[in-house]
This record gives sequence, structure tokens and C-alpha cells, in this order.
Amino acid sequence: MAEVVRKQGAEAKINEEEFRREAGVGITVSDEEVAGTVGKIFEENDAAIKEHGHAFDFSKLIYKARDVLKWADQKKVMELINKKKADILASIPKEEAAGKKKKVVAEASAAPKEEEKKLDAPEN
Repeated sequence: MAEVVRKQGAEAKINEEEFRREAGVGITVSDEEVAGTVGKIFEENDAAIKEHGHAFDFSKLIYKARDVLKWADQKKVMELINKKKADILASIPKEEAAGKKKKVVAEASAAPKEEEKKLDAPEN
């Protein structure tokens, strides 16, 4: 629909049925549908969430939920995502996530030091 308008401009013939469908006219999304979809998205990512804990990038889940629940009340979607996130992360100690972050940072900073030593060594 948008492609046709871009190409043809003001002269574009608009199919009212298609326009209403793409605009979401008449579409209702129940709270149960929102809860089911958000639950499914969390189930699909359960292993990664448990593995990474507090370091998990929840924005991926938010974007996926917004794509799937395009016409849902986004405030309700976010509230449910944040509630599920808090419930899951409550069972994972923050120290565990902090330890993983420190280990990754330590590994990343250790590599340049070795290179610096090689550069500082006198050449024969």
C-alpha cells in the first residue's frame, strides 16, 4: 500500500479494504493474547536468559513482541515483559551476572597487554 502511494503520489488509487487492514482498523488484541504471546517469546529464549541472567539483552524480546503484537496496547506489552523479566531474574543472583561481565572484560583487556609486551620488546 505505502509502496503504491510512494510511486504514484496523489493520483494513487487506494483500496479501502487494504488500507483498513494495514492501518489496523477493527483489530482488537485481548490481554490473553498479549500474555500468551509474551509467554511464548520468553519460553523460546528461556535457555539464553538463564545462561546470561542479568546480562541478557531483553531488548530483543521487546522488539519481537512489538512486531508480533503490532496492534496491541504497547504499554500493557511492556508491563508484562518487565514483570516476567523481574520474576525470572529474581531467581538468578546478581553476583553471577556481574562475575560473567567481569570475566569477559578481564579477558578482553588481557589480550592487548600481551601485544603491548611484544611491541615493547627490543628487536635483535
